[in-house]
Amino acid sequence: MSAPLLAYSLVTPTGEPPQRFMWMLHGILGRRTNLRSLARRVVEERPGWGVVLVDLRLHGDSQGFGPPHRLDNVAADLEHLAQSIERPVHALLGHSFGGKVAMQFAARAQGALASALGELWVLDSSPDGDIERLYTSDVGKVLGVLDGLTFPLPTREAFLEGLAQAGISKATAEWLAMNLKRNDEGLWQLNVDLPGVRTLLEDYFRHDLWSVLEEPPAHTQVHLVIGGRSESISAEARARAASIAQKQPRLQVHLLAEAGHWVHVDAFEALARLLIAQPRFG
Repeated sequence: MSAPLLAYSLVTPTGEPPQRFMWMLHGILGRRTNLRSLARRVVEERPGWGVVLVDLRLHGDSQGFGPPHRLDNVAADLEHLAQSIERPVHALLGHSFGGKVAMQFAARAQGALASALGELWVLDSSPDGDIERLYTSDVGKVLGVLDGLTFPLPTREAFLEGLAQAGISKATAEWLAMNLKRNDEGLWQLNVDLPGVRTLLEDYFRHDLWSVLEEPPAHTQVHLVIGGRSESISAEARARAASIAQKQPRLQVHLLAEAGHWVHVDAFEALARLLIAQPRFG
């Protein structure tokens, strides 16, 4: 039985078909549409490039993937999709959980996959391995709240109200509500495998991927983008990344001072300028 394929969407320019592709990966509990605006901007500003937006396993339309749910398996999913649809990964961008998936993809890439990967963009995702941070993180709190809700729910508003009562912000609640789906009875179900997502997060927080920044693949320029107001990357990790960048020419660290964790929302224009200014996009 063949392995399932991840769900994806292509964003391409008008006219000539693209010759190179940037793949974009959402964060935990997100979906491929989260990065559509950024994808359109890249395609508009750099003719010849297309974007592949991906739903990672257990997210969006990429359901039914069996265990083990680990970063290495998520990276393998991407390899399988790239080979199946014949869209090489010339550049790879990932936010938060997707950023660490991107690092893992680079860490395991070999042969044609490694030589094709010219750019790796890691958006507010720490290379640290520290499982204890899961239990104090915002996403850990969100998972606990979702675990405590009883599904199905009669209305979408009941879902939002339950999150509000648990102290989840309206913006976060609305974002999470994108994962709601009506069942055959017209009730609202969460279209998320919560135990599987928790396993993915545990591996995310446990995994140390500093080696990708310290010694990137030979053909790859790594860009670590940090939200100045975000707490996802500790002060110690920021200092370590800056120190590595001073010695490693294939690593650049970009601080977007006014952005929080959602750098592609809080600092959309600044991030877009970084992406379109890179010489490898030529």
